[in-house]
Amino acid sequence: MGQRATLTYTPGLVRQSVWAYWKRSVGITWPLVLVLLTAYLIAIVREGQTGWTVGVFGTIVAMGYLFLALVYVTHLRHGMTTLRAMGSPQGTLDIDNEGLTIASEAGRASLPWRSVKEVWRCPGFWLLMLSPSQFVTLPLDDLPEGMRAEILARVQQHGGKAR
Repeated sequence: MGQRATLTYTPGLVRQSVWAYWKRSVGITWPLVLVLLTAYLIAIVREGQTGWTVGVFGTIVAMGYLFLALVYVTHLRHGMTTLRAMGSPQGTLDIDNEGLTIASEAGRASLPWRSVKEVWRCPGFWLLMLSPSQFVTLPLDDLPEGMRAEILARVQQHGGKAR
């Protein structure tokens, strides 16, 4: 027996979901290592070292910061582009025994339950992780408790995790 919910998306929700994805996927290690490497780079430049190896090291550190920024910006641009393509900021979510279907004016995607690897539960929304770099945002304001429980149960039943 299937269930249906109408989901409403906003630019704020897109920004929140991308920020939550970025924080959890990047973690604390990458930014911390970059800060320590930057401090070391500043220290060796202050000591007077300015050879080509320092330039290469500085370039590598800068590329680390660029990578972190690009991960965020890429996902944010994709999310905002998808939101604009929706026309109306509403879509439908249908769930049944086989999987879930998300539809809007931008298109329709049907996913079997086994394609959802994890559910990241955040305040106000969930991220359904399909791969390490691909996710679907579900706003919780529009998702009845019964559907939430069903989604979690189905994902876990098919090998996914809820966090």
